[in-house]
Amino acid sequence: MTSITSELALCADETNRYRATVGLGPLIRSAVLDDFAARAAEHDAVAHVAHDHFAATNGAGVSRAETEILWWRGFTVHAVVQRGLAQMWQVGPGGEHYDIMAGTYAEIGCGISVNGSDVTVTQDSR
Repeated sequence: MTSITSELALCADETNRYRATVGLGPLIRSAVLDDFAARAAEHDAVAHVAHDHFAATNGAGVSRAETEILWWRGFTVHAVVQRGLAQMWQVGPGGEHYDIMAGTYAEIGCGISVNGSDVTVTQDSR
């Protein structure tokens, strides 16, 4: 089984791979954003409310934008990260998730929650 640590790296790496396809530079992984994203993923997975933690804390003074892959059931964490980010990117310019992934941010953090058979992945950017 792949560790969550490698899946967190995949989360940032996949976003950077997509960014490179349109000539954008990579986002640097931030431990502070990873921590916030982890708390957001855990909270929102249990609350079943998208962006609830982000909204309640106004990004906690560390995150300016957030995307989430919410409550996917029946997939591995790896598949959720890959398929969820692919869906967000495929929407293209003007899509909220795409625009965040392709935004003028410098840093990214990822969080993953496995709640029973549900997987939630959160990305936070600044």
